[in-house]
Amino acid sequence: MIDSRVLFDFTVAHLVTLVDNQDLQQLGAACAQALENRVSGTLEMATFGLADAVLGDADEARFLREWLTSALRTGVESRVTPYSLKAKDVIEYVSVGSLIDTHASGEDLRAERAAALAARNGSPKDFKKWLEATYKVVITPDLLREVARTWTARRRNSSG
Repeated sequence: MIDSRVLFDFTVAHLVTLVDNQDLQQLGAACAQALENRVSGTLEMATFGLADAVLGDADEARFLREWLTSALRTGVESRVTPYSLKAKDVIEYVSVGSLIDTHASGEDLRAERAAALAARNGSPKDFKKWLEATYKVVITPDLLREVARTWTARRRNSSG
């Protein structure tokens, strides 16, 4: 949030954010309505529907709500674009084999996690936390970026 505040205050940059576990169409419609309400109404009208459109109470949802309402409050709403992945977590777009040493598919791992949850053995509910606890891997933003770079490079090499 601090980085975007500095960018809002000291540049004319257009800022884009990407979060997971949000419905992009619902978010886009709410942002469009907020912009319309901001022009024709009050700040409260503009932020009201936006808060309801951002789903959940996860860190990403709280960040997105704060980021968008901050843009509205400071009058820089035309300089922000939110994007969202529909999956509950970005990890669902990553090949699990690139994170842990296993030949199991993502579906196999989800089934294993579901069985652990059903057994009520104290397994974490969050998929990333479960992977970390079960397979002793630390999933960091840097690791996910490296996986994305490797995946992108492999795709380029295989298509060209």
